[in-house]
Amino acid sequence: MNTQGVAPKLSHGNFERKIFSDITNSLEPPRSGCQGDLLQPLDADKLLKENLAMMKLIEDKNKLIELSGVELQRMRIHLQKLKLQNWTLAQSNTQMQAEVHVGRQRLKSLQHELACKEAMLKAKRTQEDKKDAEASKVASEVKDETANIHEPRVVKNDKSGHNTRSRTIRSRSMSSSTAVKQASEQETAETKR
Repeated sequence: MNTQGVAPKLSHGNFERKIFSDITNSLEPPRSGCQGDLLQPLDADKLLKENLAMMKLIEDKNKLIELSGVELQRMRIHLQKLKLQNWTLAQSNTQMQAEVHVGRQRLKSLQHELACKEAMLKAKRTQEDKKDAEASKVASEVKDETANIHEPRVVKNDKSGHNTRSRTIRSRSMSSSTAVKQASEQETAETKR
């Protein structure tokens, strides 16, 4: 044995620990006589009681370990359920975000389409307004010319005056007929469109 009362270090992998030697020689020697006999049964009873108490503590610790193991297993199961629930929530969240994104894109395209249609309608209305204005202008010109044709004029009995009157009537009638033709051509072009 070692003189210092300590055995050499033993190594188990990286873990080192000290092993103590037996130190019973350093204790007081047991007393002989009647006191020694009386202490032994009392010490034995005391040791038995301590042993029973230790056994009970060990049983309680084992029960506690088993209960904590069961609780740990329940927590693991609960954690797995939470992970699964989290995964399904993440999937549904991703799906909803995709639907919202598609909805936004669709809304933008519909707004663009609506703006284009409104612009086309506005352009069409302005064209129709221009055509209506031109048609009314032509109609008023035609009215003016037809009114001029039907107005009686005072004409001199000169030969030259008679010819002038017939020329003006012919020119007016020709201009009114061309204006009427132009108006009818515009109407047919509009109906074709």
